[in-house]
Amino acid sequence: MKGGAALFTEHFHDCPSKREKLFELMFEKFQVPGFYMAPSPVLSLYSSGRGSGIVVESGNSVTQTVAIYEGYMIANSVLRENYAGAEVTRVLRASCATDDPVFADADYVHLKEKYSSCSNTQITEVELPDGTIHSIKGSHLRSCTESLFGSSGLKIMPEMVYEGIMASNIHNRKHLFANIILSGGNTMISGLPDLLKNRLDEIVSKRHKGLAVKVIASPERLYSPWIGGSILGSLSSMSPLWISRDDYQDQGWKVIRERCQLFNPADSIQS
Repeated sequence: MKGGAALFTEHFHDCPSKREKLFELMFEKFQVPGFYMAPSPVLSLYSSGRGSGIVVESGNSVTQTVAIYEGYMIANSVLRENYAGAEVTRVLRASCATDDPVFADADYVHLKEKYSSCSNTQITEVELPDGTIHSIKGSHLRSCTESLFGSSGLKIMPEMVYEGIMASNIHNRKHLFANIILSGGNTMISGLPDLLKNRLDEIVSKRHKGLAVKVIASPERLYSPWIGGSILGSLSSMSPLWISRDDYQDQGWKVIRERCQLFNPADSIQS
């Protein structure tokens, strides 16, 4: 890694000590000439070519929504549930528990990623990574995704998006409803973008007239933070933001706060 600057994504709930430790590791052990960190929702938004929108990230363990306006995260819009792909896999495994055969844990992950759906599916046979073909009830592949849209005790995905937008400034809401960006492996589930839009259409049509809902689901959304990081790192405006080893040694935590201020939750704008 020595010889090239490094840009890392970070979770916006990460504590400052974790961030500082990573800077220390990169400069002291890997001796990178420059380093920077940016929250993954901001990078996911950049990957779509936008500077404003609401990002819906759902990966393995967390589903979260973050509204961003002109590069700044809107603090009131940040919503999070510890429920995502791993729980969908668990529900699928439980649904299939009485069936024969019982698959290995890794096979359930494969079935979820390749065959699960948010719409009625006619699939009755599935192929496992080892090439074997097995029968499966299509209802299992559908029911495991329902928790994302109707699990008791949790803020379901449409509610999170709606509440995140409504927590933003009233003048920005129309733009946010038209720029709902999906990111993360769990959003790759078949039919999820359409179902999310339909549920939001139902909510919005009852409460707001003249607002159009648009869900942007890039085929590359599994890698959105990395694509956005590539875009950010290539911008000429990024040059003065890189933190050098000398900067870090001379100013320590202060320079991290100053250079990364644009993406720091503590400095996010309030609606």
